[in-house]
Amino acid sequence: MGLVWARDRTINAFGKLKGNKNLSFKAMYQYSVKIKKNPGVVEKTYIWGGQSIAFNLKSSLFLVIRVPEQGEDIQIKTESKDISTPRDIGTLKAGELFTIPLNEIKGVYATCSQDIRVDCSIEFMSSDMLVPSLE
Repeated sequence: MGLVWARDRTINAFGKLKGNKNLSFKAMYQYSVKIKKNPGVVEKTYIWGGQSIAFNLKSSLFLVIRVPEQGEDIQIKTESKDISTPRDIGTLKAGELFTIPLNEIKGVYATCSQDIRVDCSIEFMSSDMLVPSLE
């Protein structure tokens, strides 16, 4: 598991802000998403947000994505209303987990070569004021 950057501070994989032991991630909403393979077509499945969303979210929310132990690889990208090309986050393999800050983006989507269901959680840092805004 790697590191996540939020507000120019580094959070370690255990959800604690370096140098401050009072901050931790809190789960707000948990769900699963079925990412479908469509033969011959690169079809994206939104894990959070959507193609028709017109605003970027400004918040201190985080999306945690986990691929099951018996799962297939998924490729993850984010979209922003200000950038025409999606940002390639990378590939998650079976059993892997990654945290994406949901700040200044309008969607997170995944593609895959086989149908797979992934687990997701929307989380926030317990010391943050949860006041999202639209830009």
